[in-house]
Amino acid sequence: MPADGLSSLLSARGASLLPAIDEAWRRTTRRWLPAVDLEVPGRSMTSMYRAYGLLFEPAYPAVDDDALVAICLASRLLATASFCTDALIDDDESSAIARADLAIRGGALTFEAERVLRGVVAADSKFWDQLRSLWQRTASAILDEFPPDDDRPYAVASERGALHRAADRSALAQVVPLLLSELAGAAGPLHTLLVSVEHYYRGRQMIDDVTDWQDDLVAGRPSYLLLAAGAITTRGQPTESEGLPGRIQTARTLALSIAARELQRALELARSTPATPWARLVAAVLRSCHELAEAHSPGGAAAMGA
Repeated sequence: MPADGLSSLLSARGASLLPAIDEAWRRTTRRWLPAVDLEVPGRSMTSMYRAYGLLFEPAYPAVDDDALVAICLASRLLATASFCTDALIDDDESSAIARADLAIRGGALTFEAERVLRGVVAADSKFWDQLRSLWQRTASAILDEFPPDDDRPYAVASERGALHRAADRSALAQVVPLLLSELAGAAGPLHTLLVSVEHYYRGRQMIDDVTDWQDDLVAGRPSYLLLAAGAITTRGQPTESEGLPGRIQTARTLALSIAARELQRALELARSTPATPWARLVAAVLRSCHELAEAHSPGGAAAMGA
């Protein structure tokens, strides 16, 4: 997303809060320098995670500006901590010190997120139990990314399993609607937004499978696309390469079809709520999905590059 892309999605109120959110981030990161750099190299924070809470802000107008800034800061901290976890999982070639650095960053980011949340959410709020449940879902999904110890099918070997794992892996994305509802003192469209978020991240994971399949294949990371194409075993071993381009093409078409279906459902749900910025974001990603499908069609400009 370009630097001004996020502000173009937001309400006037939301866009006006971006400078305060950025300053809150800078104040937080300065507390840890130089021992710990809370930024993650290679991860641009001009994305929606710069101010994720503002995408849902119009659905909860009773939440004041200070609380919105805190919610956005906490969600950005949690998202960046998640990037650290992803980097640790995906990179097994870095030095021990580099991996330790990522682990330390993740811990510091999580600490800061909790510190911010403690400042706006009462200690006896039900939100804390909800947050624990989301952490447990995320943790289980992360562990599922590793090959099982026996001959059980890998978690993403089926469409149902892959979508379930994608929803659990992104469970912490539901923190923001839960926080907004808690601080507004009203459920509002909470259930609809939570389901929309789940469908969005299911669709995003399928798109990631398509765009990352070559890296996944080289690294031996099973994905729904690679398993559907028969390109890799559940133990991360490549299979016979004969006919692979055709199998990948078929699997890509399938994955993008699933992605479009999930994103369309996310959009329908989002549009039924006042969370207009969220609906705009989902619509933009759905358009990108259709463009990717067209480009990856047999006659498309970006047909099989392997």
